[in-house]
Amino acid sequence: MKRTISLFIIVALILSCAFTLPGCSGSGSKEYPVSYGDATISQEPQSIVVLNDSVADIIAYIGYHVKMAGRAVSCDQDYLRVVPSVGTSNNPAIDTIVQVGADLVIADSTLPDKIREKIEAQGIQVITMDRAGDLQSLEKQYSDIGAILGGNETGKKKGQDSYKALFDMLSQFKTATTGVVKTTAYLYLDDSGALCSFTKGSLEQKIFNYNGTINALSHQETPQVNATDLRLGSPTYIFYDDEKVLEYLSNDEQLMNLGALREGRTYQLPLKKFYRQGVSFEKTVYEMIDYLNAQDQSTPDQQ
Repeated sequence: MKRTISLFIIVALILSCAFTLPGCSGSGSKEYPVSYGDATISQEPQSIVVLNDSVADIIAYIGYHVKMAGRAVSCDQDYLRVVPSVGTSNNPAIDTIVQVGADLVIADSTLPDKIREKIEAQGIQVITMDRAGDLQSLEKQYSDIGAILGGNETGKKKGQDSYKALFDMLSQFKTATTGVVKTTAYLYLDDSGALCSFTKGSLEQKIFNYNGTINALSHQETPQVNATDLRLGSPTYIFYDDEKVLEYLSNDEQLMNLGALREGRTYQLPLKKFYRQGVSFEKTVYEMIDYLNAQDQSTPDQQ
């Protein structure tokens, strides 16, 4: 009888431990707290302010944009326009952040320490997250953002699944282009006015290459474009950042006769779209492919 009672007590204790004590069983992990760098997020954020447009893009792709109560003016994606602006990413209006009821601010490294301290003095947590520079960092960022906003298990998995879904979709886009071989290039001007493109191995070039074409500048070791390389690459289509790029090409004796420029096979895609690593990645690749396929279906006069 005593042995029966003892077994009953042991079983009861095991069951109690499994349901009440964290770490007592392999499946008893909690969603929060979540650790990120030196920060600890103790509970699920309900109202967030985002000061980084790339992070905002990822948050939207994962599906946590409903938590956004405020954004920096640089987060000007069309689908975020309804979210109130709180000022610039490096000088946000602290009063507005308080008024929108934020319990978490996601900033980047441009936020001065003094402003960060003032926000935290209002009882609002601040974490810093910059744009990812490679695929490995981007995958981790999806996972981290998911965990921060949805928990160690549920949110983290949601972030991981979203990252996989994004690149599965991009791969499908790449195979959806027509069988006609096309050569393309992406061009922008840096702060000094030099003609530039995406460098070999960069995340931006990887995304650009999903348009299913041959990149005439795929071997760029530095951003600055060599005019001879561009002329010899002779891209059939040129994607560009803004009108200043076309003006530059038209005034350069080596480049003014590029076929794509002469025949009007150019398409504007702002550079910032390639720096936004969520919803905008998908939309930008689709936009390129849609333009290229439309050119295939039009007559020379329509082009």
